Amino acid sequence: MKKTIILILAVAAFASAGVLLKAQDTSYLEVLRSDVRTQRAALITKAMAFTESQAKVFWPICRRYDAELQVLNDKRIATILDYGKHVDSLTDAKADELTEQTFAYYESLIKIQRKYYAEFAKALSPRIAAKFMQVERKINTYIDVQLQANIPLVK
Repeated sequence: MKKTIILILAVAAFASAGVLLKAQDTSYLEVLRSDVRTQRAALITKAMAFTESQAKVFWPICRRYDAELQVLNDKRIATILDYGKHVDSLTDAKADELTEQTFAYYESLIKIQRKYYAEFAKALSPRIAAKFMQVERKINTYIDVQLQANIPLVK
């Protein structure tokens, strides 16, 4: 299973990380996002090993969670693209603006995760909810590492 996880995450991260700063075509980003969602769902399915009844409860909640994350991630992508536009001419004011947007992203991410942890815990169990959040953190950490490796430092 570990090899499957690494393969799925590698494809998702490498497919998106290298193009994000230079992406102009939003349809291309949508294809990448769709790929990542599909691979993420496969990874969650494998890692969580739900019973049929658990899956029926989990996936509708997860779809709502994903919808909220998509809105938040759109803002994150916009921030990264904005940084890409200004990377060679970044002013102090722009650096401050982009950093504040990044802080807001992480604060909003934690709020959404807390909200859905409670919902998963109530509908399934705290143990299952904790396992899902752990899987989520692993996926997000791997993708974040790949993204950060491809975003140049402020000059």
